[in-house]
Amino acid sequence: MDRSPPAPPPPRAGHYLARGIDAYHRLEYETALAQLDAGLAEAARTGALGLAPSELSDLLLYRALVRTEQGDAARAWDDMVGAAVIDPTRRLDPARFPPRAADAFARAVAAVTAGEPIALRVQVPSGCDVAVDARSVAPGVDVEVFAGEHYVRAACPGAIPFGAVVSVARSPHVVTPAIVPIAPPDARDVAAWVRRRGGESFIYAVASRSVDLPATVALRLVDATTARERGAVIVAAAGDVGAAAQRLIDRVVRPPAPIVKVVPPPPAPWYRRPWVWGIAGAAVATAVLVPLLSDTGPSDRFDVAPEVRP
Repeated sequence: MDRSPPAPPPPRAGHYLARGIDAYHRLEYETALAQLDAGLAEAARTGALGLAPSELSDLLLYRALVRTEQGDAARAWDDMVGAAVIDPTRRLDPARFPPRAADAFARAVAAVTAGEPIALRVQVPSGCDVAVDARSVAPGVDVEVFAGEHYVRAACPGAIPFGAVVSVARSPHVVTPAIVPIAPPDARDVAAWVRRRGGESFIYAVASRSVDLPATVALRLVDATTARERGAVIVAAAGDVGAAAQRLIDRVVRPPAPIVKVVPPPPAPWYRRPWVWGIAGAAVATAVLVPLLSDTGPSDRFDVAPEVRP
């Protein structure tokens, strides 16, 4: 069972931009405006995820063109200024944009760059990925921008990505995104799910990656009845996680057979050993026989012979 947080949907801001441009060229201004609004709304939520700087600028540029065609000059100018804030070094391609659009954008760039540059810093840990206006920047380092709205994105390991539109007015401007850790599922909920399916134990795996350390996987063997941990191990995510899980199961669920130590019986006393009695018996026999066989001293003798009478 995978209880990981659902993956975010793929970014579609670029798709909305393409459809908005197509509708603009077909003079379908209401449709174009709806598509461009959808693209900018997503960019505001995600910090322009999936967009190049020119695409983020185009969302505002084409919305300005649509509003110009609709007679909304004030909001068209606001969008031109917004596009210039995103990329004040851009020069519009005359093959894509009419001369009046290029002139309006040039005036917007002049208005934006008339102010002093502002130091913008996104204050996050060093291992996070940071982007300002769809450009990758170093975390915690000042970047020069001009006053206006900027799209900020920060993605940190083990946390929900941050995306927002930030209004910058004076220098220095520090953005401190709210880094919300992704909470793992509660082991008790997983235990209940396993019990309903007749399971007795389960492996609870949580993958994580800190800012300065390699990714790891924490494996916990949990009893489904009590939701208590029976054993745990932490392994590198680049290693063989499956083998580590099997070793954990073997160690806890199927522990090795106990070692039986065979202790020999204590030795018998020397006087109870059979070879001792064998030697003793031989010694006694020798003691009895030797005197009988070796006695060579004088002895009483008599001869038996027939008596011959004269």
